[in-house]
Amino acid sequence: MMRLDIDQVWEEFNALAGPVLAAEDDSQEHIRSACRADRAWLFGDADSFLVLQYQLRPATSRMELLIWLFVSRGAQGCIERHSGWLRELAQTLGASRVLFRTRRRGFERALPRGWAVDHVTWSLEI
Repeated sequence: MMRLDIDQVWEEFNALAGPVLAAEDDSQEHIRSACRADRAWLFGDADSFLVLQYQLRPATSRMELLIWLFVSRGAQGCIERHSGWLRELAQTLGASRVLFRTRRRGFERALPRGWAVDHVTWSLEI
């Protein structure tokens, strides 16, 4: 995976991310803004785009690597193929965990071995 400039790949990223983010609270524009301000990092390769944030874990002094978005360019098994790279990056950064939140169903089947349900978030939309 290579770090990418979101503006250089915006057309393709926007087209792929739009349907994925449709049910989420944020949008492609939120990601674009965060990447431009270096509050998020966009990575990519021939298979996928990955947006990460490095942040303080709530109520701790430990850091975590948050997968904000992981979207395939059509290939299957991208999460599993990149899990070693993600683990290495998290260790290099000193993160105590890699976190992935989504409203999309089916990730229990898609995530490779080692991922576990940590917290379940229930929300009431107001």
